[in-house]
Amino acid sequence: MRNLPRSVHITTFVLLINMVIGLVGGPFWMIGGLFLAGPVLVLWMVWQVLHDKTRPMRDLEPGEQWGYQDRPELRPLQE
Repeated sequence: MRNLPRSVHITTFVLLINMVIGLVGGPFWMIGGLFLAGPVLVLWMVWQVLHDKTRPMRDLEPGEQWGYQDRPELRPLQE
């Protein structure tokens, strides 16, 4: 398994910390602040994962836009 982008680790850690603070009855301002930061962190994580260049992928050929490069059995049917 390849290494995940740092944003995945940071987002997961912050959301787990938020859950723990909420379970132990931490201060409301901290729970609320981490809760409000969650969507921003998730969007940042998605952006980083989608723009990750550690594994090169070839461009899709014409007619392959609905297919999968790593699963030949799921490629579109040729007409």
